[in-house]
This record gives sequence, C-alpha cells and structure tokens, in this order.
Amino acid sequence: MKPNFKRKEKRGPEKRLTACINGKLMPLSAVADPVFASKMYGEGVAIVPEDDLIVAPCTATVAMVPYGKQSVGLETENGDMILIHVGFNAGMYRDRGFETLALEGTRVRAGTPLIRINRKYLDSLNVDQTVCMVITNLRKPDEVRVLDGDLVSAGRTPVLERK
Repeated sequence: MKPNFKRKEKRGPEKRLTACINGKLMPLSAVADPVFASKMYGEGVAIVPEDDLIVAPCTATVAMVPYGKQSVGLETENGDMILIHVGFNAGMYRDRGFETLALEGTRVRAGTPLIRINRKYLDSLNVDQTVCMVITNLRKPDEVRVLDGDLVSAGRTPVLERK
C-alpha cells in the first residue's frame, strides 16, 4: 500500500501585485511628477501613504536600492521589473527621510518590509510623499490592468494585474 502524501502544487509566477503601502490609491496620471504621470517609466499606480512602511507587492528579488534610499527596484519570477519610488525631490533628504530595510539580492515575499519613511520629518519639509509603483519593462502598456480601489492595504490589496 502506498502512503497517502499530499503533493504540493507548484505555483506559477504571480499575476497580481498588491499595494506596497497603506493608503489611498490614485491613478498614476494624477501625480505631480510629469515623468511618472506620463508613464515614461511604465504602467502602474500611485498611493498617497497613510503609513510609513513600504513592503514588497509580490514575490521578487531586490534588484537595486539607489543611494538616495527613496526607491527600490524588484525583479519578479516572470521577469517583470518593478520600481517603487517615494515622493518627488525627496531623495535630497535621504539621511533622515528613509531607512532601507532590504538589501540588494534579498528574496522577498508580498508584505516583506523594504523601506521605512520618516513621514514626520518629510512633512515638516513639505515634501510630497506619494508612492509610485510601476512595471518598467512592459512591451505594451495593455499587458497590465490597473485594478480599481480606494483605500488599500500593504501586501494585501491587489492593485495591478498581468493579463
């Protein structure tokens, strides 16, 4: 008689990206930065933060953490390159505005902390802290669908879906 072991199903690449921070979801075209608003970096979403912790939106590898610490680049299992960027002109406040929580090469899952924002400090300087999350290597913008929503929960609420 054969033992009755349950087989683990292999999971394919994730098709959905969750919110990277708690806050209010808004279209990328509505942000103050013309480069993000025109989708020159790629298709994505923007979130007005209500929290200070940015987390991974899916299973990925941290591909880059720039010197300014206000952004992080991730590479997913299916090869998508995701850029998560905090605020506009916020990089000049890197020493006190941001704390990197994941190093390059680290494997992360949805909800893994990536960056902590010192919102109180950035508020005192009147810095726009809108968080943009874009897929930078899409061949066509219609390869991804922006999901509807209002208030989103970091690591839980789906905001982008691969077609």
